[in-house]
Amino acid sequence: MKKSKFLLPIIYFTIGAIVSGFLVAFLSTQATQKITEGDSFLYTGKLSQAIESYEKAQKLWPFLYRDSQLNQKIQQAKKAEERIKNASALIVFFKNGASEQEIQALEQEIKNITGVREVKYVSKEDAFKIYAEQNKDNPELVKLVSPNILPASLEIYLSDPSIKERVSQIAKMKSVVEEVVKSSSY
Repeated sequence: MKKSKFLLPIIYFTIGAIVSGFLVAFLSTQATQKITEGDSFLYTGKLSQAIESYEKAQKLWPFLYRDSQLNQKIQQAKKAEERIKNASALIVFFKNGASEQEIQALEQEIKNITGVREVKYVSKEDAFKIYAEQNKDNPELVKLVSPNILPASLEIYLSDPSIKERVSQIAKMKSVVEEVVKSSSY
């Protein structure tokens, strides 16, 4: 009887240790797989999926919250994602004779395309203000330019970068468009 009193806790402890060992091995393996998956996503430029995989790895294996390399990967991916989100994918420059109606029609057509996040109209005056701000340290350059020689434009921001070429072709087909410039950051 005395043996069973001592034996039962030892058996429970041993079973608990074995189960814990398997659980630890399973969770660390799952976390490692998520990190590998995140690295694959990062390599192919799928930043959101990479961040998601890395964060899932941290939830599976909480010690990873202290892993400076993994935290650095997450932060760099988030910064890159933010830069891309804030960069225009395309800028459509209009010819001087473009009417307000023609510009608004193209703006609306582009806004209606699935995958376009935002379309921002930049008037000739706004373009001059941007130019003057960018060249504020060189007033001679600013004096050489007036709002009349700068074109009005549309800055197009995409939530789906795969539609960049399609949007570019739609804009190029319009007679009021002088040029379409594609951003290299997308």
